[in-house]
Amino acid sequence: MNYYYFIRKHSKFLAFGFSLNFFSSFGQTFYLSLYNTSIREALDITQGELATLYAAATILGSISMLSLGWLLDKIDLRVFVTITSLIVLLGSWVFSIADSLFLFFISIFLLRFAGQGLWGLASQVSMARYFDAERGLAASIANI
Repeated sequence: MNYYYFIRKHSKFLAFGFSLNFFSSFGQTFYLSLYNTSIREALDITQGELATLYAAATILGSISMLSLGWLLDKIDLRVFVTITSLIVLLGSWVFSIADSLFLFFISIFLLRFAGQGLWGLASQVSMARYFDAERGLAASIANI
C-alpha cells in the first residue's frame, strides 16, 4: 500500500493517535525536566527526594493503569479520551499550585497515570482496534 495514500485516507484518525502520543509527553518528563530546580527550591527538597516522589508516583500510576486500563475496551474511545484529558488537566492545574509535597505527588501521579499511561495506551489500542491489515503501519505512524 502507498504510504501517502494511506495517510491521506486516514489522516484524521492517524492524527488523533499521533496527538495522543505526542501530548503524552506532559505525563512523562516535561514538567520535571523544565522545572526541576524551581520545584526543588519551592518545596525545599533534594534531588534524591524529588526522584523518590517521582518514582513512587510513577509506580502508583502504573498499578492504577493496570487496574483501570480495561475501561478502554468497555467505553467509547471519545469518552475515554475526554475523561483522561480532564485528569491531565487536573494534574496540570494541581502541579501549578503545588506548594506541598502531597500536592506535588498528586500532580505527578495524575500526569503519569493519565497523560503518560492512559493516553499512550489509548493511542496504541485505537490503532490496533480500528485498522486490520494496516495495523502495524497505523501504529508506526501514530508513534512517529
